[in-house]
Amino acid sequence: MTGIELSRKHLKRAKQNVPKAEYILGDFLKYPFVSEGYEGVIALYSLFHVPRDRHQELLAKIQTLLKPRGHLLITVGTEDVPYKERASFCGAEMAWSFFDADTNMKMIVESGFAILKTANEKDFGSTESHLWILAQKD
Repeated sequence: MTGIELSRKHLKRAKQNVPKAEYILGDFLKYPFVSEGYEGVIALYSLFHVPRDRHQELLAKIQTLLKPRGHLLITVGTEDVPYKERASFCGAEMAWSFFDADTNMKMIVESGFAILKTANEKDFGSTESHLWILAQKD
């Protein structure tokens, strides 16, 4: 298992929770991962913190990292929000940028995935509306 994160604080916490994993401090889009080296990629609550004009690029990179029939579990936004920020979110400045659910699903399919299952957190009592998508590399 490999984790990549820009925040030293989050890497430290991850190492405490899953000490046997490998961790990388860096930018996912810039890191030279090995193609077809992973069975699965989990990207929860992360895509919408990347500028949305780079989402297709990020999804395409994930597709190249997965072995044939590898899986992607990802959370995406459900509304069309080009950009918003909050001065203090969990003690830090935070920005969001995302597309609506249909656009996200279309981009995932266009990146070479078949969508296996979707679920919206709101349908399970959450006050948040994030779409969870399980997809498989075609």
